[in-house]
Amino acid sequence: MNTILSFSKHSKILIKKIRFLFFVFIFLITPNIIGQELSKNSLNKELNVLNENLYKVISFGEKINFGKIENSIVWTIYNNDSNIKSLIYGNEINNYTFETPGTYKITFNESKTIIDDECNHDSFPEVLLIKVSPYKMDFDFSTIQYSKKLEPGTNLENCLLTIDVHLKSFANDKVTFPNGKFVSAGIGTTINGKLLNEVVLKPGTNNLTYKISGSATKHTHIMFDFFDINNQVQSYYFQTKL
Repeated sequence: MNTILSFSKHSKILIKKIRFLFFVFIFLITPNIIGQELSKNSLNKELNVLNENLYKVISFGEKINFGKIENSIVWTIYNNDSNIKSLIYGNEINNYTFETPGTYKITFNESKTIIDDECNHDSFPEVLLIKVSPYKMDFDFSTIQYSKKLEPGTNLENCLLTIDVHLKSFANDKVTFPNGKFVSAGIGTTINGKLLNEVVLKPGTNNLTYKISGSATKHTHIMFDFFDINNQVQSYYFQTKL
């Protein structure tokens, strides 16, 4: 009888210890889980802010024309990646060269009191984000060649377009260009093109081959919009009507 009672007593103590260890375990891991969720939420908020405030994507070494700006405007330009900070005034912003790749945060303030309807410059968000790419890609439209003549009303499934592009790389490295494409604009055209193969671009001149599909009606003026490595458009106007 005493043995049974003793066993029962030890079992209760053991159960209490297990419960205590379980609650300690829950107490220790809960802050980590909450912290991870908060980190994810913070990251998502930062990404949403980035997407909402992204003003422009350019290549290194380029400028942005913000239009005519009064001298009373004070611009603060900050590169989040290299800690470069600049303070400039008025139209100086149009001559600012974004030399280093990265994400730039730009804010501006008026150094004078503005009366309603007195402001002459364009309206900007409080924070502008500029993404500066380490790659610059230029299409040489003078080198465009077709594997066959583009005929109106003809399906162009078996037609290829080749073109030279020039790549500048900030770090003088190669870059993969997997999803190159162009689309056409014009009445009665459905012509578009995709890279025949994924391409690794090297600094200097590269030759690209696009597979064309679609067709266009007769006497159509066509414009081709080529998307570059930064997903920005460079336009080519087809020289003659089809």
